Amino acid sequence: MEEKETRASDKNLQEEDRQEQPKEYYEKVLTDNGLEEYIDCFKKQKLTTPEVLSELTDQDLQNIGVSILGDRKKILLLFNKKQSESSKEQSKPEPTVIQVSNSDTPKKSGGVWVVVGVLIIIVLVIIIIGSL
Repeated sequence: MEEKETRASDKNLQEEDRQEQPKEYYEKVLTDNGLEEYIDCFKKQKLTTPEVLSELTDQDLQNIGVSILGDRKKILLLFNKKQSESSKEQSKPEPTVIQVSNSDTPKKSGGVWVVVGVLIIIVLVIIIIGSL
């Protein structure tokens, strides 16, 4: 009985510690999405930085103890989405400059109409040869 009380008080202390300390990135994402039960799994395996979290695979999550498929899919989507959002904010794309110069581009010689003209000439030659 005393062991159960000790476990319960230890758990309460851990929860109080978590509430007092500012949450880390992974803790916030997991808590905000109802996946707080996996916080300790991530902490034990030192999966705490956005860079590492964005590289997680389904197999990695199974290995650290996330056995529920739906939770694994959700975690993968969350961390990949969060990482791509933060990288979009950090790096603004530079405008692409394309130089078009008339002298560098090859001249087109009529395209489709040239082909049509050649086909007409071929048909006429066949007709003439066939009538001889």
